[in-house]
Amino acid sequence: MTVSIIVPIYNTEEYLKRCVDSLVNQSYHDIEVLLVDDGSTDSSGLICDEYAATDVRVCVIHKPNSGEASARNAGLIKATGQYVMFCDSDDELPLYAIERFVNAMDESAADMAVGAYIEKSNNLSSRDFATRYCLPHYETYTSTQAIISILRGEEGPGQIGHALSAVNGSIFKRSIIFDNKIMFDEKFVIGNDSLFVADYLNFAKNIYNVFSIQYIYYQYGDERVQGMSWLYPDRLKLYVTMFGKFWRVIATSQGISEDIKNALLFKFFDNMIAEMVKAVAYEEYFFDGFLPELTELVNTSLVYEASQVYYPTRLTDSRVIPMLFKLKQSRLLLLTLRRRAKKHIEKYGKSSHVRLMVRG
Repeated sequence: MTVSIIVPIYNTEEYLKRCVDSLVNQSYHDIEVLLVDDGSTDSSGLICDEYAATDVRVCVIHKPNSGEASARNAGLIKATGQYVMFCDSDDELPLYAIERFVNAMDESAADMAVGAYIEKSNNLSSRDFATRYCLPHYETYTSTQAIISILRGEEGPGQIGHALSAVNGSIFKRSIIFDNKIMFDEKFVIGNDSLFVADYLNFAKNIYNVFSIQYIYYQYGDERVQGMSWLYPDRLKLYVTMFGKFWRVIATSQGISEDIKNALLFKFFDNMIAEMVKAVAYEEYFFDGFLPELTELVNTSLVYEASQVYYPTRLTDSRVIPMLFKLKQSRLLLLTLRRRAKKHIEKYGKSSHVRLMVRG
């Protein structure tokens, strides 16, 4: 079974050889390494070409800079392996990672496998500071079980949802990806991998947990080279989009009680309120303000359904916001959110490290 490993690359010359060496030196040899140079302005492209010249398993794709999602899609289009994996160009894979994944997929007959990862500091004088095991055992989960874990917010170490927050450290079936036309959403600067997993789980039946370290994730001071240390006022868009993809599975699954469904909708709406307040706190970053976004939300059937089951449970919870959602009063809702956003700013201040997650 050939495994295609897709590596999106943009200006990571300092770390790229470490990454590619970890791939071409894997204990499992039946691989193709797709190095996607996304318009790098440093020597990353040349480094890619050097590897391709000495190893027939390496294929280089040079393209104009369009972002990580576009680079991953370019790799997917070229991929020919039965299995697909992803690795960021500033990370690496342990020596036996691919072999363990292939064995797990063959033995479990699962549609996807996930593993643990270790976090490392790039400071050579420091010790590895954390090892995150997704689950402390080998086990197969249905996609429905995994999705419920994610929607419940069970994303800490020890939970399957923690393993499904990104595409790295996982292995996918290429047939499922291509038969169902699953691609990375290029509108999202970050979070596109979470949406990819959400789409994939709509068609995967089982996910297998591999009890071993399958990915090495590097930290570089306060920010990753391809980091997530920005504040994204429009993160709400990612959250609502992802929930909607997962909800398609929940709504059509047999054996899920109405109590569980209502609890998931309740948590969705509760989290959505918090994200709306943060968005309004940075309303000036939205091209037309937040009102168009809010109007779209109040007219979304899933959001309306969630508002019907929501009720305040804390003293600080708003009783007005869910009522205005039910009445679809977006302008009054915006005024209410602005009052709460003002309190949020007074308590936490405003970040200067802000940008939008969704491309215009």
